[in-house]
Amino acid sequence: MPPLAPPEMRKRPNNSGRLVGSNPRLILSRYYHRFTLIVKGLGSVGRLEYLARLPSHSGKRPDKTASLLASMPTTPWKWLRSPEPGREYLALLSYLPLRHFRAIPKFFRFTFETQRQLSTAVGLIGYSLDAQPFRRRFWTLSVWEDSQVLMTFVQQAPHSRIMQDLAPHMDKTQFVQWKVTASDLPLKWAEAKARLR
Repeated sequence: MPPLAPPEMRKRPNNSGRLVGSNPRLILSRYYHRFTLIVKGLGSVGRLEYLARLPSHSGKRPDKTASLLASMPTTPWKWLRSPEPGREYLALLSYLPLRHFRAIPKFFRFTFETQRQLSTAVGLIGYSLDAQPFRRRFWTLSVWEDSQVLMTFVQQAPHSRIMQDLAPHMDKTQFVQWKVTASDLPLKWAEAKARLR
């Protein structure tokens, strides 16, 4: 398991008792661009654990930084093909919580693989991703032509392999499907997440 703080942050305390060079806001801004395709967060799991465990009132984590740690921007809706007016499609919302921080690098790596597969998936209309990495919570929202093309995608590699590899690291996942039409697209995250409750 990676250390709680990365090497550059494991420095002797100064007179105030704070770690020298441990400015979370500076670290956040430095690594903010790393995950532009998935979430706009930090890079290493050590930093994830360190910043996630700092209480906002401790003086080490500014309130604005704490707010940003809780929720990162969702990715814009990505269209793969244009929907036909009046036709019904299948929407899928996946909730993918992780059990521990050390699985996040692997999760991101697998997400990049899945995105490459999505870019050539038959029958995919579009999708978006949402993440709260400091809470180890992730969501995918996608729309497919029908359940058959969705199952074909799920059963193909690398997605089929990724599901097996991630299974030991996942907490209780949830999947919701419902029918939508072209006029409903792109889907709204708030309305989609409400279906999980």
